[in-house]
Amino acid sequence: MLGTTVASTEPSCNEAAHLARLKEISEVAVRLENQELAIGALPPPDALQCALEQRDQAHAGQGDSADTLDGRVGPFYDTTGLLEKLHMSSDMLDALVRTGDVLEVVSSDGYALFPAFQFGQVAQPLPRLRDVLAELDPGQVDPWGDAVWLNAPAEELEGVSPATALRLGRTEDVVRLARAAGSFRLG
Repeated sequence: MLGTTVASTEPSCNEAAHLARLKEISEVAVRLENQELAIGALPPPDALQCALEQRDQAHAGQGDSADTLDGRVGPFYDTTGLLEKLHMSSDMLDALVRTGDVLEVVSSDGYALFPAFQFGQVAQPLPRLRDVLAELDPGQVDPWGDAVWLNAPAEELEGVSPATALRLGRTEDVVRLARAAGSFRLG
């Protein structure tokens, strides 16, 4: 008798966990998007922190996500969500990632994610991100480190993050700071 394989439409445990995580990421991104200022560029400075604290409270006892990379960089868009937001093809998104105009990170389970902080309400990537990444990480070997750097407050920028400074038009300051950080990384 030949063996038969029965296909199931139910997701496996790993798939279910991944789908739940993507749903959580999407919900945080939607909440932040709804809180963005009417002028459009950025959420209020405390919105991201508030959303992260709410998520952390919901996951109490499951580890300190503020110490994880996704806790420092998220929320995220997955590929489908970003394509819908930017109204573009996957080929165009791939080209933007290759040129450094859009920053992509890869999750521990191999999924492409796009930190939401790099897009404003009108779905515009950070200005001159390509120039910043060329100085900070020319070989594009550490996208998670790049995302953390872009999202971390910098004393040299009066306490705002490089991403915020780019949105505020301080591109030359950010490129100069990225050059210094990149030369430090490369030794």
